[in-house]
Amino acid sequence: MNFKTILSVSALALLSAVNAAPVSKDIQTLKSECQAQKGLFVNKGENSDYVCLQPNFKEATVDNAACINIDEQIFCINPKITNIPECDRSGDDYDYEVCVQKLNKISPFSYYPILSFSKKDEAKFAEDKEKCIKGLGIYLEWDDDKRLNACLYPEFNFKSLDDEHCVSVTKSKENNTPLYGIKYCVVEDKTTIPACKKSHEHYSADYCNRFLDAMASFQAMDISI
Repeated sequence: MNFKTILSVSALALLSAVNAAPVSKDIQTLKSECQAQKGLFVNKGENSDYVCLQPNFKEATVDNAACINIDEQIFCINPKITNIPECDRSGDDYDYEVCVQKLNKISPFSYYPILSFSKKDEAKFAEDKEKCIKGLGIYLEWDDDKRLNACLYPEFNFKSLDDEHCVSVTKSKENNTPLYGIKYCVVEDKTTIPACKKSHEHYSADYCNRFLDAMASFQAMDISI
């Protein structure tokens, strides 16, 4: 079983646990409407935020909706079955970061970033990348996908490493001479992967290291603990 499949199975298992919680009649109606369209209804109870993630939703695509790729299947948020305005990409209140934060609080999909993002989000990623590099950091992203990224600073930039996720980075200089054992730590406010943020409820050292190592491979680097 590959890494993506393991993540997908784990996410769907957690989703079932979330949906097992008691819900009100109104929420139950919304859930039924979502499931009637083969969607995944996500909430944590009667008064929580909720979203309906639908596969192949004809009115929502990665170009006009907030969507998630889970093991090569696209799920898009149905704006008619959600109470999170920041996740409705057709509305004025759409906000990539707020949508991700609220979705992560009610769902197990923290390892799957929202696929669609606005020009404002794209500009922020570019700004974070510039600041990261200027701070002598390493900026990693998933090939050419700006939505999945991480910034790592050298360990001497931090007063203490107790609350930081740190790894050893092996990289090459221009003459291809390898540099071993350089320790870098994740800069949380310039990183979009919740699994790499020690302050986040979905922090996972193992998942983070796998993501970092995969992204580092695009830049001829290796990540180790």
